[in-house]
Amino acid sequence: MRAYNAEGFQIATGLNSTLYGDLFTAPFTRLIQRGRSISDGYGVSLQELWFIEALASISPASSILVIGNSFGWSTLGLALAHPNARVIAIDAGVDEFSVEGIELTNTLARRLGVRAEAVAGRSPEDVAPVLDRAGMTPVDLVLVDGLHTHAQMRADWAAVLPFLAERSIVLCHDVLMLQLEATFRELAATPGWRGTVLHATTSGIGALHRGQPAPVVDLFWALSTGESARAAVAADAAEQLGASGAQYWQAIVHEHHELHGSSA
Repeated sequence: MRAYNAEGFQIATGLNSTLYGDLFTAPFTRLIQRGRSISDGYGVSLQELWFIEALASISPASSILVIGNSFGWSTLGLALAHPNARVIAIDAGVDEFSVEGIELTNTLARRLGVRAEAVAGRSPEDVAPVLDRAGMTPVDLVLVDGLHTHAQMRADWAAVLPFLAERSIVLCHDVLMLQLEATFRELAATPGWRGTVLHATTSGIGALHRGQPAPVVDLFWALSTGESARAAVAADAAEQLGASGAQYWQAIVHEHHELHGSSA
């Protein structure tokens, strides 16, 4: 955050949706300049960044590919979490500020002293040339966070699969948020691979993995959340009867005051 501040930007991330008009994107990361959000390609949430750090602590990577850089938040977060890794990110330049975001990412990488680089490129066609020029194979960890469609998800997977290390992880952002679970399950059926949907991440990240040690599998399991537990939360949500999050909490506060008095 200090690095972005030094370049004249503020970061808004990890905010509670119910405190911001039930804005469902409030937890994700925005780049703010002169009081206005200038990024429509939001970065991973603060909670998801903590997950990335936890994963790095038990399974450090040496080579990382990012598909979808935007303004560099995820790219730089991965580089800081994996200080010994080489990180390369490609971005097609479709989102607002993403072309300028490539230059910003590289400026901040130098400021932070990390081995991260962002380049212009599209998946799937530019994945192989970029990795070849960088001499960065095999790849240990991939974050897929570009165009979120079923067809693009399959294309991204096909593009990275030949370059993945024997023990590797592919994190697909927004699997649950953008209803891509069916295609994720399809990719997870690739021989030798496992797939875990991380329900406890903000966007519902899908983790494709093979050859991982037990602590990594345990981390994924802990964030997957059991089906019956999710059903209980869904039942609680149904009790809101269409009320917004703010209205729901206001009703609880009012009831509390009625029962215990305002001084409570």
